[in-house]
Amino acid sequence: MTFPRRALVAAGFAAAVALPLTTRGWVLPDEAVGDPWLVKLGASTGIRTHALGLVTVAEGAVRTAHWRCGPETVFEVGSVSKALTGLAIADLAERVGLSLDDPIGRYLDLGSSPAAAVTVRAAATHTSGLPRGVTRRRGASWSTPYLRVGVATLCADARAVTTLGKPTFSYSNLGASLAGWAAAHAAGTTYPDLMAARVFQPLGMTSSAAQFAGPLAPRGHAGDGQPVPQLVADGYAPMGALVSTTADLTRLLQALVEKRSPGQSALNPLVPSGAGHEGLLWDIQPYEGGRVAAHPGGTPGYAAYLAVDPEHGRGVAVLADQSGAGVEFLGKTILEQLP
Repeated sequence: MTFPRRALVAAGFAAAVALPLTTRGWVLPDEAVGDPWLVKLGASTGIRTHALGLVTVAEGAVRTAHWRCGPETVFEVGSVSKALTGLAIADLAERVGLSLDDPIGRYLDLGSSPAAAVTVRAAATHTSGLPRGVTRRRGASWSTPYLRVGVATLCADARAVTTLGKPTFSYSNLGASLAGWAAAHAAGTTYPDLMAARVFQPLGMTSSAAQFAGPLAPRGHAGDGQPVPQLVADGYAPMGALVSTTADLTRLLQALVEKRSPGQSALNPLVPSGAGHEGLLWDIQPYEGGRVAAHPGGTPGYAAYLAVDPEHGRGVAVLADQSGAGVEFLGKTILEQLP
């Protein structure tokens, strides 16, 4: 089972040329604890990061490997947060309290702005026409516009959008955040509590949470290896402020491959997106023999990748505490070589 090789080779080349001439910071087989096959494969791509955690689930068997961390080490997961948010939205829609065709203005203070009429479905499939991010607050880091701003600012950012783009797939951190908070308000709660009640508690993910009141993960590392502050967000938490562990993602992967996760329908393809489709904040990509639901994630100090193929009972999670660590290439390489 393989992904399109051109994309994989390009990703691998990009990761390789970014590596320094020293092995400082690389993950090496003799530094790992875990399954020998996964340790060897995990180190084979030359990934450079301070800490790395890998989990695979295939045919009911769980494999793990850890470099300079353990199953309970907390990592930022970046935009993997979107996929987890999609599960909560789908669970709420499957049970009670939310229709995917509800306008987000029903739940958020968007006034008469164009954004008010955007449906939950459109916001959660990146077909809302909302812009990718915020341009009114610039800074040295891409994360600056999203740091420590509340729901009121999120809504103000949405109201400031005077014209929506075409209703076709176009990735939007703004739209994903609005979808997450609209679902939370539909349930009469906050986003962190929505995630806890709908996803984390049912699956026993005791170390997963939204990093919005303050840091929950240790400082990660920039691409040059220097420690950087954590991504702490409130209004924009649904787009990238969740944290998790390999132990928790093991529980999630097991539930997803067994098709018993809360909000499992989030993985169903809904709209075209390039070579694949988009579910509810999940990327659905074809690969030989089937399709994989996945999402990469990155923050100024972390990188993450989560992918699952429920039809073949397999999945992978990759967590690294260094930005731009090449985790998506590693995750796809592992997934296609799983027995």
